[in-house]
Amino acid sequence: NIKCFVQISAPGAVAGDPNPFLATKALADERLRRSCLSWTILRPGLVIGRNAYGGTMLIRALAALPGIQICVHGQRRVQCVALTDVAAAVIACLETVDRADRDVDLVERGGSSLAGLIGTHRRWLGLSAPRWSIDLAPWITAPVVFLADFLGHLGWRSPLRSTALAMVARDVVGAADAGEQLLGRPLLNLDEMLRREPAGMQDRIQARLYLMIPTIVGALSLLFVLSGGASLGQMHRVVAELEGTPAAGEAALLLGMTGGVADILLGLAILVRSWARRAALGMAALASAYVVTGSWLRPDMWLDPLAPLAKALAVMMLALVAWLALEER
Repeated sequence: NIKCFVQISAPGAVAGDPNPFLATKALADERLRRSCLSWTILRPGLVIGRNAYGGTMLIRALAALPGIQICVHGQRRVQCVALTDVAAAVIACLETVDRADRDVDLVERGGSSLAGLIGTHRRWLGLSAPRWSIDLAPWITAPVVFLADFLGHLGWRSPLRSTALAMVARDVVGAADAGEQLLGRPLLNLDEMLRREPAGMQDRIQARLYLMIPTIVGALSLLFVLSGGASLGQMHRVVAELEGTPAAGEAALLLGMTGGVADILLGLAILVRSWARRAALGMAALASAYVVTGSWLRPDMWLDPLAPLAKALAVMMLALVAWLALEER
């Protein structure tokens, strides 16, 4: 009893495209055309909404870089579409089933370059113009793309993966006429989209934090893996540190081994996206246990020049920041 099937495709999706994203979109489009359903295929450009994820979040993050604007393929042309216009188009399709079997591009008129798109978001965030603008050669980003592709196998959906950057390497454009006919009005352009949703302090904080999240996760992973490995490899020093305390001898050995193994497991677990938030919470709990246990067994360590207990307290807070920042939707 399905009366209408609305497929969200993408501009430029053609069969056999070397980009897997576009090739699979085209395959779905073709199978829908051959079906017995009444269908509409919508092809939105770069979707801009109040909340941002993936590529649009990366654009905000690049726009928030202090004093500099960096991008790749900065001269490529991009046409945007408001998320509200995409939703309105879907509703219009469901209300006009008798006029189905159609392909519709959902894009603003005009558009801008990718560099211009980042600059517009920079002004939207209320930031001053950058002192330097750099359009990186694609080969410079190769190590980052390789790492992003590898992390994709661990569940991280980075907008810096090779498939996403291959999309950036081509124009994201379409014809605005069919979309305007469907909605009975012009689609919002980028300036109108952003003007309707003014940026606030939370948007600037999110944009600035976005590029720091991978480094926070990486730093926590490195710290816990190295700390755990050092403890297990130098257990005699751990035991010596607890001599003369209630946890001397075999208890010190047990504490050292348990802590070392837990450090390594948590340091590896935070690299897997589906485990990352729980691992960050575990890191905060373990660091808290180190602070409490250390304060009981060796309170003099609060006055140690290397401040191990104070640093454990800082690690606990950073792990909690990671736990909060890794919440997706």
